[in-house]
Order: sequence, then C-alpha cells, then structure tokens
Amino acid sequence: MNDNSTQFALWKPAWYELDQSIKQGTRGRFCFFSEMPDDPMSSRYPQRYEFVFFNQIQSSEAKREFRDATIVGIEHLELGPISEIDCQGLDYLFCPMNGPTVTVNAEETPGTTTSEWEVEDWAVLVMLADVSEPIESDEATSES
Repeated sequence: MNDNSTQFALWKPAWYELDQSIKQGTRGRFCFFSEMPDDPMSSRYPQRYEFVFFNQIQSSEAKREFRDATIVGIEHLELGPISEIDCQGLDYLFCPMNGPTVTVNAEETPGTTTSEWEVEDWAVLVMLADVSEPIESDEATSES
C-alpha cells in the first residue's frame, strides 16, 4: 500500500457505457491500464498523472490491472471540481460541485450536450489516495 500522498489518474471517456463511474469520497476497486498507453489521450494534463482509467475502446488487447483507491477529488478544466461522473445509460452525468448537472450524450453523438457547455475534451484529472498495489486477477474478479 502506498502512503497517504495524493496520486493522479486520467479519466477520459470512451462513451457507449464503456467507462467506469467515479464519485468523490468513495473507496473502490478500479481498473487501470497496466502500462501507460502510447497515446496520452489528453494533452490537457501532460505529465500530471500516474494512472489512466481503463476502457475497452482504447485497446481491446491492452493489459489492465485492478487497484483499490479512494477518490479524493475530480477536476475538469472547464467545469471545475466534479463530485461525480455517472456512466450508466445512454447519457453520462457530470456533476459539478458549483453548478447544475451536465448531461452528455454517450451513444448517438458522444460528447455533445444540450446545455450551454460546449466542451471539446471531457477528460478529467482524478486525485486518488491510499492506492493499493495491483491486485491479483482472481482477487479482483471475486470482489468487484
């Protein structure tokens, strides 16, 4: 187990319900790429993250690993601090701490919204605490 210092992860949506929902203040088991993807997937957060949340659209053959962690913060450059991103259904819900929930289409025209927000990149920087070492695959599937 790492110390209590904050570590950073990039969460970039693949849409189509292929992403992990995340919520500030929760502890859970999350899936990350076990090797940093060649394409950093977001130039908005260069060299600021140690992990990238796994999604199958980046590569169906990419290796992944599970780690337990506590989400202590979620930050979007345009929306500001986010309390939760709900990835269930045809629309994703981005819940800014200082504003109304933003509904983002995740199926027909991914990344579009009917609100006033015109966001080009939905990637967020996720602050993690108490990140575990990688969990063995049979442990990861039995508890997730």
